[in-house]
Amino acid sequence: MASLLKMTAEMMIEQADLIERSNLQKRQKEELILLLIKPHKQAQMQQWAAQLNIDLTIPRVAAIIELQANEQQSAQQQLQQIIHLLENPARDNLVAMTSINQLVILKPALLNGKEWDPSLEESRIDKLFSRIAPTAGIKLSIALGHYFVGLEGIARSYQTALDTLALGKFHAPTQYKYLYKDYAMPVLLSELSHHWRGDELKAPLLALKNKDKNGQLQKTLTAYLNHFDDMANVPIRCLFIVIHSDTD
Repeated sequence: MASLLKMTAEMMIEQADLIERSNLQKRQKEELILLLIKPHKQAQMQQWAAQLNIDLTIPRVAAIIELQANEQQSAQQQLQQIIHLLENPARDNLVAMTSINQLVILKPALLNGKEWDPSLEESRIDKLFSRIAPTAGIKLSIALGHYFVGLEGIARSYQTALDTLALGKFHAPTQYKYLYKDYAMPVLLSELSHHWRGDELKAPLLALKNKDKNGQLQKTLTAYLNHFDDMANVPIRCLFIVIHSDTD
């Protein structure tokens, strides 16, 4: 009887140790992912990634999933379900929560094994969304960033996903999917928002907006840009989008 109790105790200790090591590895993996999406020197992470069996040579693109819910607990439960779907079966996705209602996915970028294909990624996003089935009262948004070559490109990809999400939610709040390729020009111009070059570019449109008390001038400009839909008007339209996103 004593030997049986001893054996049971040892098994319980071993199981607890395995769970602890698994949880530790998961936390370390999440910390590594959060470092990858921030601009910094990458060399120090190679050894860390190797210890976690993460291949940093795989080209990756960043996507963001955000949930908005009335109850914080419901959003977190939904995020855990999404993480499980993204990691099982194994697809080499690197997934980490960046906030209580948002997570980042670093997805293998070359799904066809040759080149970056945003349309192929878009179809994968649609399939993922069909599997998620959001709980009632929860709004789900997915933003896909741009692919950049190299390990240092992951942080850039993540930033483009963040900017795409912000612009997409503002201008198309009823949609669930926002792709960098659809917001490329506004995202690029948004980088100038806090730069003197951006201030100079936006000055005429800001002056128009400040004098437009009833919004009629802006409606007229929008109608003009929509009617004369040519390449010359693209930068103006995109600046108009950025201005509204920054000031509203």
